[in-house]
Amino acid sequence: MWPSEREALAVWADHLQARGDPLGELVALSLRVDEVRRREPDATELAPIESQAEQLRLSLAEQLLGPGVGELPRLRLRWQHGVVRAVKLDPVTSGHADPPRVIVEVIAALVRRPALRFLDQLHLGALAPAREHELLDALTHPQCQARPRRVVLGRMPGQFRRLLRADTRPPAHHAPSPPPLSRPLLEAVAEAGVTWLVRWGWVQSLPWTAGDHGVRRQKLDALLEQPWSPALGRVFERAIWDTSLQVRRRILAALPTLGDGVAPALLAALAVDLDRHRRFGDLVERSLTRAASTHPSWVAGVAQNFSEDEPWVARWLAGQGQRSRSAARPAIPRIAGMLRRGSATGSSNDYRSHGLRRALHSFGHPDDAAHAAPFDDESIAELIQKLGAHRSPG
Repeated sequence: MWPSEREALAVWADHLQARGDPLGELVALSLRVDEVRRREPDATELAPIESQAEQLRLSLAEQLLGPGVGELPRLRLRWQHGVVRAVKLDPVTSGHADPPRVIVEVIAALVRRPALRFLDQLHLGALAPAREHELLDALTHPQCQARPRRVVLGRMPGQFRRLLRADTRPPAHHAPSPPPLSRPLLEAVAEAGVTWLVRWGWVQSLPWTAGDHGVRRQKLDALLEQPWSPALGRVFERAIWDTSLQVRRRILAALPTLGDGVAPALLAALAVDLDRHRRFGDLVERSLTRAASTHPSWVAGVAQNFSEDEPWVARWLAGQGQRSRSAARPAIPRIAGMLRRGSATGSSNDYRSHGLRRALHSFGHPDDAAHAAPFDDESIAELIQKLGAHRSPG
């Protein structure tokens, strides 16, 4: 969880407990587990409270997620500190596909659950383009609890995949760009907290201020002089994807000097760095190196929040210097889980897995750590199995 969010989560948990909401107890207990694990990983008290937190999570799972989530058994959730931090539904490569209507209905109901209040990423690779507006409308609904920073519909951008393969050849063909969204809808999506919107392989720039690139540059300079706030942080995160290179250069150069709340912008900056055609890779590298060396807590936040769709982040974390090296180590279980999942799907020899193995070795972990590490996320089908075992002990 990002540094600025952990404190907010603890305050929220206290508020829920005062109201008698069991979710508050789960969050508080999960935060306690994390505190003990970080302070003393081999403490004798760790195993009992871990078991207590897991049993409480299972007993509350149906209440937290709602009854309809079982209609999407392939849906995967990443839990952290008792709340859902990421939701993903992969496209179907073979077999039965989920009806588009069911996907939208289940997700629209799920994002209204308090357990998704701190959702960071929503990736629906299986969503049909025709249902895009319904999904975005659900995220802007007044009853929506979730405020995800990153929303990915369809696949990640093609240039990211090509550059990860070290393929410098121009693409054989360009996927057609999706139909434009209306300005009011994009403004509503931005107002809902989204800072990174990927639509069917294309990064969608979200409005963060009106005007041409010169006006936006002036607005950015004015924002950099304002006192820090979480809302301002989300503006900076959106500005990293601005279509003006001048705006991008300015915010990336200023990144290391900003407050802790801008830490999530590092994920967007790492993705921007992959776009070699922008010709400012050196600037991005210098800015991120400075940010990592002066803000190890930012590195820890990246290590806890990057997704399996962003394997290039694992490579960056593995290359951290001595000052931020320990802060990057929380990424090890996730990298191992990503490798394990790749092995399970038969893609263990591709460029992605090669990079992940190199990252593990950089941390001093052998390849077989991928098979010993647990999954970093959990499908609804797996959760249902755990619930069955929880209800029938012995």
